[in-house]
Amino acid sequence: MADETAQHGSGEFDSWHFRRGSKQSYLVEALEQGNKSKDTILSEYSHRFSESRRDSEVKSTFDVFFTDFPKLFRSGSASRSMRILVNEHGHCYLDTERAAVVKAAIAKGFLKEINAIPIGKISETDRIAIESAMEKFRIPRK
Repeated sequence: MADETAQHGSGEFDSWHFRRGSKQSYLVEALEQGNKSKDTILSEYSHRFSESRRDSEVKSTFDVFFTDFPKLFRSGSASRSMRILVNEHGHCYLDTERAAVVKAAIAKGFLKEINAIPIGKISETDRIAIESAMEKFRIPRK
């Protein structure tokens, strides 16, 4: 992960620090557009990446992403502390103000800093260290 953080400015990674063209980058882009339901996103995702949740007993990247993205940073592979909201039309979207703050912090090195925190399974001490880094980079708690 440290190598990926170091290459953030190279254009290899999107503003959420997912590799451009990756499944995660595709999914976060769909959420930022905010004009599709989860089922529509799944259908387009499955077509684009030839991945089906029904064809495998292993959890798909799609399922993991929608579970991890809202979690506290470093608690999952795609965790970005961003709730996935749903409007009255059933379209999934992100809070644009919070998204801008999180992406600005990522651009300033937030992920590099929290990835330097030595953690295995997240303990209360690790959670405090991550929340302290969030305060430093002015990322409000949910």
